[in-house]
Amino acid sequence: MTSTAIERIDLTSPPSSPPPSPSPSVAARSGAVVVQVGQERRAYVLHKATIIHHSGWFADHLRENPDERIITPPKMGSAGFNLFVDWIYGHKNLNAIDNDIGHGQAPLIYRAYVLADKLVVPKMKRAAFDIIFPKLQYVYPPYRVVIYAFKNLPENDPLLTLLVDSQTVNGGTTRVLDGDDKKFVRELPQQFLTEIMLRLSALGQVKKEEAVELQRANYDAPVPWKKRKLIELD
Repeated sequence: MTSTAIERIDLTSPPSSPPPSPSPSVAARSGAVVVQVGQERRAYVLHKATIIHHSGWFADHLRENPDERIITPPKMGSAGFNLFVDWIYGHKNLNAIDNDIGHGQAPLIYRAYVLADKLVVPKMKRAAFDIIFPKLQYVYPPYRVVIYAFKNLPENDPLLTLLVDSQTVNGGTTRVLDGDDKKFVRELPQQFLTEIMLRLSALGQVKKEEAVELQRANYDAPVPWKKRKLIELD
């Protein structure tokens, strides 16, 4: 299957009002597919109509392979896929994973965001971003999160822009390197470092009495850095 048939939906697209999720009776009549996830090939038996409704990736895959009953989606772990399954069956509160710190990996909310991007689940992706944004609005990002996001997301993704902005505006370039940050600093992606240099150059042109504050609305549509609103802080 080729990826060109999928229209990737990200946060730069305005929210729409899709038709309601299939009722249980409709979903039950649509048949089921088995989705195998992770190295352990953990199996999920899911209603065909339900996953087609929520996921652009599954909709495209099953349109091209209508008789397929066992599906292996792009590489992903079962922990993240559990969130997708809970989301499509109505348990949509991602705040329940807000306190997960990752235990050496990217926190679960970032993995949920990446999963929503890979499976093209725009409402889940926006919900995850709304949880992530306050974490980065005033605090620079952990480097393990930066590495994970840049490895797994397309280069124009709003979260990548937010990570660069947060690093630049919130003192990330002068952070004290210790713990995980010291461990991962040499693995930072080139794109991240290049974008930081461009941001620092733009910030050098900002008047000293003005300060830049990250705003959620800046990540709903592409806004060039130099055109972003400058906020005067007390």
